[in-house]
Amino acid sequence: MNTVVATISSNFPQTSQNSSVSEILDEIADYEGGKTRPETIERARKTLRRVTQKLNGMSWRFNRVETDFDIDTDVVSGTTNEYTLPADFYKPRRMQLVDSSSPADTREYVPYVDWDDWARERAAQNRTGSRPLMYTTDNIHETGRMFIDPPKATTLTYPTMRLFYFRRIIFPADNAVFNVPQEFEQALVGIAVADFIAKVRNFREARAAKEDSGFSHQRMIDIYRDFSEMEEN
Repeated sequence: MNTVVATISSNFPQTSQNSSVSEILDEIADYEGGKTRPETIERARKTLRRVTQKLNGMSWRFNRVETDFDIDTDVVSGTTNEYTLPADFYKPRRMQLVDSSSPADTREYVPYVDWDDWARERAAQNRTGSRPLMYTTDNIHETGRMFIDPPKATTLTYPTMRLFYFRRIIFPADNAVFNVPQEFEQALVGIAVADFIAKVRNFREARAAKEDSGFSHQRMIDIYRDFSEMEEN
């Protein structure tokens, strides 16, 4: 499995302008005693992580990525139709079949099907085929698997499966930065500050912070929110 990486200019990625997690935690902790209090830093960390999880409930344009699966070599050992998804996988957008030796085949799309529909047809999934006709995912947080139908033949090197998907916002280490646009980081921190203040400051300050973060949050939704495209229109 090979993640496709786009060519970038010397000015990108722009995440170099973002604050590290440690700097963000210090900023949040300043609302209650400052960074010299370890318990305050830990409360700030829990708040920031909770907000990150909340924002991962949406698909964001800046988190569109793609990865290639070699239909033969990337299959999970002992199976004929299971593939391990990238660790940052959130939800699928679409799948495209790619054959570098035949450009005409690069616009063939494989439809995503809901797991219930997949399970309904499971009795017919003991055949093998020359190429996948559909794919699905289920219980991703436990299995991390993608399934194709029909299963691959004993040896099948054509074609490559290119999966377009939305990735999650990963909570980084203290010395690292969030892999998000600068404006989005500002909104993320604003929401975390509002949640933190609601627990440690007075109602008036909490309400003002909530209103301010709400405006930033809605602006990010208007700019960056995206929706899954399960199949080619």
